[in-house]
Amino acid sequence: DKENLLKKKIQELEDLNRRLEVNGKHDSKNLSRLRDLEEQNQRLVLIEAENEDLKRDLFRYRQDLEVLEEVRRSEENLRLELDDMNQALDDVQRSEENLRRQLEDMTHDENARIRELEGKL
Repeated sequence: DKENLLKKKIQELEDLNRRLEVNGKHDSKNLSRLRDLEEQNQRLVLIEAENEDLKRDLFRYRQDLEVLEEVRRSEENLRLELDDMNQALDDVQRSEENLRRQLEDMTHDENARIRELEGKL
């Protein structure tokens, strides 16, 4: 009777030992999975930090682009103003040439009149 009880206890201990081994293997697998998840989490943290850096860079690039667009508009406006000024300068030069011709014509007419008057004297 004691022997059966002892065998039963030994059997129970062996069963417990097997269950502990199985649980130990599961614990080992779970620890391995936990380490993998922690590594993935660390990579995600790094990716999120890099993403934030990229967002800041993108914001700065957009601001730079807005400034460049403003500069381009200013350049275009200045180009149009320069075209207007060149046109005005051309107009002034044409007027100056016309006035010079009129002055030459008037001088020629006056010289002709002076010669005519001198001829009458």
